[in-house]
Amino acid sequence: MDRFHSLWLVPENEQKDQLQSIVNRLAEDNNSPTFTPHLTLIGDVEIQLEPFRRAVDEVFEGINAFYIKATAVNFSEKFAKSVFIEFELDENLKNLFIEISKRTENRDLSTFKPHISLIYKLMPIEEKEKIAKSININGNYLIDKACITNPAKIREDFYDVEKWKIFYQKNLKP
Repeated sequence: MDRFHSLWLVPENEQKDQLQSIVNRLAEDNNSPTFTPHLTLIGDVEIQLEPFRRAVDEVFEGINAFYIKATAVNFSEKFAKSVFIEFELDENLKNLFIEISKRTENRDLSTFKPHISLIYKLMPIEEKEKIAKSININGNYLIDKACITNPAKIREDFYDVEKWKIFYQKNLKP
């Protein structure tokens, strides 16, 4: 059984499907892996599945689906943040991060930069910039699922994206 897990926030199905089509197109155009679009609330937590599931259930008890606000499409040199949508770190995301962190590994809020990646690929920064500039995304995304996954890390900042699996999904009330 996996020792490390991550917690994703996933948009409602229509928005997820729109993002999935972007991920799939970029994967095809750039020979990169496909993956489920998600915002990692906390990643690479060393915890067994069952205690993590209990923590997720506890933190999300009574939480309804909620909106997050996209602020920009950006890129970086990191594999895990090749090209991504940045989101406002609002009070709701801060509180969720703090509460799940308290129950797992006490992460520092300053390390949390909410985003949804659109491609994972080592490539020249100029190519990433070109991709980022070609994508026009803004507005609000409705988060209605919290999912526990395995990060399937190969080495620091490099993931075996195609081996990611969702082990548990908590559906948020509408």
